[in-house]
Amino acid sequence: MYKLETNQLVYSPSDLTLFMRSPFASWMDRLALTDKTLKKNEADPMLNLLAKKGTKHETNFLQALINQYGEKNVAQITGDKKDASQKTADAIKAGYSVIFQAYLERDSFKGYADFLIKKPGQSKLGDYYYEVWDTKLAKTTRPYFIVQLCCYNWMLESHKGLLSDEIMVILGDKNPDGTPHTDRIRATAHYSYFEALKSQFLAFQNDFTGDSNQRPDPAFCTDFGNWSDYAQSILQESDSLSIVANIRKSHIKKLNAAGIHTLIGLAGTSELTIKGMTPEIFQRIKAQALIQLESRGQERPKYQVLETEAGKGLKGLPAHSALDVYFDIEGHPLHEGSLEYLWGVSYESPEDTTGTLYPFKDWWAHDHAQEKLAFEGFIDWVYDRWIKDPSMHVYHYASYEITAINRLANREQTRLEEVAELLTNGVFIDLYRLVQTGLLIGEPRYSIKNVEHLY
Repeated sequence: MYKLETNQLVYSPSDLTLFMRSPFASWMDRLALTDKTLKKNEADPMLNLLAKKGTKHETNFLQALINQYGEKNVAQITGDKKDASQKTADAIKAGYSVIFQAYLERDSFKGYADFLIKKPGQSKLGDYYYEVWDTKLAKTTRPYFIVQLCCYNWMLESHKGLLSDEIMVILGDKNPDGTPHTDRIRATAHYSYFEALKSQFLAFQNDFTGDSNQRPDPAFCTDFGNWSDYAQSILQESDSLSIVANIRKSHIKKLNAAGIHTLIGLAGTSELTIKGMTPEIFQRIKAQALIQLESRGQERPKYQVLETEAGKGLKGLPAHSALDVYFDIEGHPLHEGSLEYLWGVSYESPEDTTGTLYPFKDWWAHDHAQEKLAFEGFIDWVYDRWIKDPSMHVYHYASYEITAINRLANREQTRLEEVAELLTNGVFIDLYRLVQTGLLIGEPRYSIKNVEHLY
């Protein structure tokens, strides 16, 4: 969003989707128009890489359209906003097959649509109209993609006199035949939601005063936009309930309704239960708040082993085997199709003569062909150890490793029987699940990096 010289505010479809994802970030963006002392997050190298890949994806699709329709039938809009607006209107009137970076405006919304694609059909333009298409790196369509495209579709309506029934997302992966993975969506099915959201957004902006008491609570947002550092400082300074590990937004709302608004307040409450929450859940999050409070200022966080029934928590740990394996994967999410490039294991090696108690073994991959070989090498190695000792286990932390194994086995159609046997027989043990149910730790999260603070 930005202000014109007349002080009129101008919004983009991205401003609308940010409001959808995070009212807090939307409020901060508005405040930053007048408060120049506010500091956004420093540039994230990962986001820069994503932006570059997004531009490449867009450019590649543009070239594919030029190859399909011919360069003379593709209008590429350039120039400043005033020129771009007129060039877009001229291109629409001329009936180009493809209009790239069309500059659209309606009411207080302005912005550049990736692609307008000409389609046969009646409109005030004649026997054709345009659909809005957009390139996204994601592999699946997200709700805010649809809202963004609905907004462009609404802006385009002023040019062509009708709303397209359909919009298109060109996703970041490819179909098995190598063609782009696309998602055609019925825009009209989502239009009522878009209109309601747009009305809420405009009311939100019209009511803006800059008063911090009016600021949306970041505790109820999972996306802070460019303001994550600022949001975290607010949550810490206010001792927000959101910094209690494993607490849910629904829990926070119920605690707030009961007059509990801070971690200290939750840790110190004498209440045994609150409305809408089971006593077990309430006591669990209260105990979590208390151990986090007791760990403040400590070099090492406090912890408590929870008493659980057999097979749960730390009682879910199987007996030790000399062939046990400790497993982790490193992946490259920005590689086309993703790439699990490092499969690493630490393990006991009774026959090792080097004096290394837990040697490390790895399988590397720089492309999908090598990834398949690394996957097969890992599964064969583990399977062989399991055949030698069916009591051995492979320990990992959280679900990523199993998800990757299943994905590769099915995608490459290899080692399917071995993977099925290992999973059916419970060879893989998720330590995150055991830690989460078997320990209380004085940390705001139970990620491996937080748990490592214990030792």
